Amino acid sequence: MSSKEVKAALKSARDAIRNKEYKEALKHCKAVLKLEKNNYNAWVFIGVAASELEQPDQAQAAYKKATEIEPEQILAWQVWSQRIGY
Repeated sequence: MSSKEVKAALKSARDAIRNKEYKEALKHCKAVLKLEKNNYNAWVFIGVAASELEQPDQAQAAYKKATEIEPEQILAWQVWSQRIGY
């Protein structure tokens, strides 16, 4: 998967979340993580999708990973606090 394919997979994941196709979003994110295990956006999207699928442990782990990868980025912190309640 090239960087162009990673970008396309992340866009597909974002679109899947918008369309409430959370399992599809997870599939795209996992494909990204096979190549880039520290992809911040993939981890954030996994957190959102897992939260919507009522998988709080997976969601929390994904948000935690995203905040460890890029602690200065506020998106993961914001979404984590809104969805998980921390």
